[in-house]
Amino acid sequence: MQRLLQNRAPQLPVRDRSAAADNFPEGQAVEHSASSQPDRTELQLWLQTMATDWQQALGQAAIAGSDDRLIELLGQMRDAPISVTQTLTNWAQNFEFDRILGCLRPAADGPSPPRGGE
Repeated sequence: MQRLLQNRAPQLPVRDRSAAADNFPEGQAVEHSASSQPDRTELQLWLQTMATDWQQALGQAAIAGSDDRLIELLGQMRDAPISVTQTLTNWAQNFEFDRILGCLRPAADGPSPPRGGE
């Protein structure tokens, strides 16, 4: 079995991550992967490009904790950069639904609209 795996290894699309990390100066590989993740603002902007009913369905799936439904919906984001869909899909797979919901809500740090009667 070991011999079979050694013969097939060069044909498999698997890379040794430790060998790839050795090509970077200390700490640089970690910084590179972290910088490729989009920030919350970019995620919010891409989510806002989707139809309102799609956004509502995404929110409902996140509230229900339906990772399969979230992944299905995120697969419909065809125009979004891979970093956006990959980040959101990873959150869904890791049950980080609150992070997805946070990107659907407007930022709380902005000024509130004036209320009628005030």
